[in-house]
Amino acid sequence: MHYILQIVNTVEIINLNIMKYKTLLTLINFAKDYEKHADYAARLACDLNLKLILLHVYNSGVYPFGSASSINGGGLLYAQSNILIHKKSADKKLKELAVRLNRSFPDLLIDTIISEDFELSAVKDLIENDEADMLLTANNQYNSMFSVNADSYELIHEIDCPIWIIPENHNYNPLKQIVYATDYKSEDIKTITDLVELTGSFNPHISALHITDDPGFESKIKKEGFRDILVEKTAYKNLEVINALTSNSGNIGELLDEYASKNKVDLIVALRENRNFLDRLFKVSTTKKLVTKSHIPILIYHEAKVREKVQ
Repeated sequence: MHYILQIVNTVEIINLNIMKYKTLLTLINFAKDYEKHADYAARLACDLNLKLILLHVYNSGVYPFGSASSINGGGLLYAQSNILIHKKSADKKLKELAVRLNRSFPDLLIDTIISEDFELSAVKDLIENDEADMLLTANNQYNSMFSVNADSYELIHEIDCPIWIIPENHNYNPLKQIVYATDYKSEDIKTITDLVELTGSFNPHISALHITDDPGFESKIKKEGFRDILVEKTAYKNLEVINALTSNSGNIGELLDEYASKNKVDLIVALRENRNFLDRLFKVSTTKKLVTKSHIPILIYHEAKVREKVQ
C-alpha cells in the first residue's frame, strides 16, 4: 500500500522527459552462432531506428597466446605474433559480418570496433563517451530460463544504460507483447513512458506485472487507479496492470514462464533499481521445466538514464 500511495502523492511532480536513443552496441565474441546474434541486433536496430556498433573485445592477458611462465624472449615474440594474428582475423571477420548485414539491411548504419581490453571496461568507455547509449549482449543458457553469465550480470550493475539480454539462438520477433516488472513506484512511470516511446513503432501491448504474496493487493491497485495514472502520464492506452499471487518468493521464474507461455511474451522489462525483482529473477534455481521452456529477451533499464532530458 505504501508504494501505491507514494505514486499517487508524487505523480504530479514527476519529470517525464525521456531519453533519445541513437546507437545500439552489441558484443561479438565469435562463439557458435554469433552471426545469428548479430542478425538479431541488426533487426532490432532497424526497427528502433538506431545505428549499430559491432564490438569485439579480446585481452592478451587471458587469451591463450602462451602462459606467463613461458614468456621469455622467444615466448614473448610468439605471444605477440599470435595476438596480432587474432586481431587481424577478428577485424576481418567483423568487417565481413558488417558487409553481410548491410546486404540484408541496406539502410542500417554499422560501425565495427576491435578493442584489446576487458569487456566491461571497453563497453563502459563507449557508453561514458556517448559513442553508444544502449547495449545488447547474449544470455548463455546453461543455468535456467533467466540466468545470465557472470559477465552479463556484472554489465547490468556496472553499465549505466539500458541493456538487452538476448538468449542464444533466439529468433527475432517484433515486440508485440511486453511485460514490465513493476513495484508500483514513481520511477516505474518514467520508465514505462520511455519504453512506450522506444517501442512505439510496434504498438505493443504492455503488461505492468507485480508479483506479490498479498491476496488483497489487486483490489488496492484498482482502488488507487495505477492504470489510469499510467495512461494519463504516458498517453498510451494499450497497457494493463496485472498482479501475480505467490506464496513462495523463489518461484518468480515459474510464474513469469507460465505467464509468458500463455501470452506469447516477446520481452520482459525491469528497472535495475528494482534489485529485489532482479535478484529473485536471476537466482531462480535450475529445473528441467524452466530449461526446456522458451527463453525470453530481457531489457534492463537504468533509472538515472530514464531521468535525463532529450537533447
